[in-house]
Amino acid sequence: MLNWFKDIPKPIWIFTAIWFVLGLIQAALMDLHPDEAYYWQMSRFMDWGYFHQPPMIAVFIKIGYALFQNELGVRLITVPASSLGILMLYKLSKTQSPKTFILIFLGLILTHAGVFMAVPDSPLIFFTLVFLVLLREYLIEDKLITAIGLGIVAAALMYSKYHAIVLFASVIVAVPRLLLRKSFWLTALVGVLLFIPHIIWQFEHDLVSFKFHWVVREKKVWDIMVLLDYLAGQLIMLGPVGLILIVSLVKSKAKSDFDRMLNAIVVGFFGFFFILALRGKVEANWTATAFLPLIILGSRNIPNQEKLNRILKPTAVVCASILILARIYIASPWAGDGIKVNFPLKGWPVWANAIRDKADGKPVFFSGTYQLASQYSFYSGEQGYHFSPLNYNGNQFELWSMDSIVEGRPFVLVFGMGQDSSKMVHVDGFKPMFVYPQNEYHSYRNLRFEFPEKSLEAISGSTIELRGTLVNRTSRNLNLDELLVERPLKVFYYLNGTQSPSKEILCNGCSGIINPQESKPVSFTVQIPKEPGKYFIRFGLDFALGMPEHNSDFIQLKVTRN
Repeated sequence: MLNWFKDIPKPIWIFTAIWFVLGLIQAALMDLHPDEAYYWQMSRFMDWGYFHQPPMIAVFIKIGYALFQNELGVRLITVPASSLGILMLYKLSKTQSPKTFILIFLGLILTHAGVFMAVPDSPLIFFTLVFLVLLREYLIEDKLITAIGLGIVAAALMYSKYHAIVLFASVIVAVPRLLLRKSFWLTALVGVLLFIPHIIWQFEHDLVSFKFHWVVREKKVWDIMVLLDYLAGQLIMLGPVGLILIVSLVKSKAKSDFDRMLNAIVVGFFGFFFILALRGKVEANWTATAFLPLIILGSRNIPNQEKLNRILKPTAVVCASILILARIYIASPWAGDGIKVNFPLKGWPVWANAIRDKADGKPVFFSGTYQLASQYSFYSGEQGYHFSPLNYNGNQFELWSMDSIVEGRPFVLVFGMGQDSSKMVHVDGFKPMFVYPQNEYHSYRNLRFEFPEKSLEAISGSTIELRGTLVNRTSRNLNLDELLVERPLKVFYYLNGTQSPSKEILCNGCSGIINPQESKPVSFTVQIPKEPGKYFIRFGLDFALGMPEHNSDFIQLKVTRN
């Protein structure tokens, strides 16, 4: 493999070295984004899978954080991975113009963000490049060792992000005769065998990731703004340099099977997520893999496309200058104040310590935000916890049992609403948070209402009888009569982004003692809303401050007119 890099020209090595050093500096200077803190939290509890995604990003963070217990440690593996990615991209491009390659690379938003952010796209991009390196060799010569290597890397891709499936499908569509190679089926077998632990994990956890991404995540009714949001996000990600790459791709002809695969990957990712945007929200970064073949093909083709070559240089210089200045700013001590890119960029240690001081030694629970719970854990030095209200989609905290150690203890519940200034924590650059002391912590989220129906249809204004099973997955004997007096059962209705206040509901059969792992039949008389539409309903016990936690999955409810 080292021999593979031997003919890379000196300017690329110098550029890569500078990129690596600057990436390390930026990784050390910037506060974690709350999503990174969440992945760090996952790395503390290693497993074969997690609620939102596979575990590879947790592996990256686990290795780096073992060396440095700070922001640099969280991002440590991402920086060399992105730097090695530069060398692989250059070799795959076979360009004769290092200058064109560097201009393209510096002119894209994605390459700048990918150098230091510890997010699942980082291992996905790295292993995609390794996969493409092996795939090009495999197309030239059908070697058993290369086929096995492809299978191992394919598994690493799936452990990075499920989006790898789009990559595999694009490759097969581009060159379907691969299916005729016996060694290709060995590749598939190796990949599947290595991925089995994650598949087992999914079944052990009731296919939680599948349910989240394909059922729970999209509770809103689709409208044209979802598609326009996707298109706008892609235009921003591409930027002027990316648009030049798209034009170059259209003007060029594929000269080999490998080029056809690269073209198919671009079309596959942008096309697949365009179709997905017809169903629901798509994040802009989900097409990140498509930028790799764009860089590879653009670096090779643009030097031979006179008009595009003339346009590229000034365009890339302007874009690169803006992006480099932006990176310098966000790594500076002045970043974050008044800047709201989902979350502030700076000041998280002050924020976390202010909440810790307000909690006065009590365990801290955040309502409906796994990011803030994770960020608090990283910067306060104390474990933060998460409470999932009835309208919440769910996250990994619900699968962990870390909160069992604070069972029965006084705690505080933190969320972003309130009027009492004595409970408010305000840090410059951050939204005010309110800290509400509570007497004793008891969670009954593992007392579950399960229903055979995953979707229902009913006439507006009517009532229906909903039958199910109550299962006690806690480790305690529970007196349901006492429990439902202390914590009334409520039902929640959600319609296209609008949630109605939860209402108390009578549970028929919820009485007597229920032992651990015991179940009993229950039923509810559910009042159907008067307004037609696509609803989601859920049941839960009151937790604190009149807010229920969820004790059932969402049930889809289609309400029709008479």
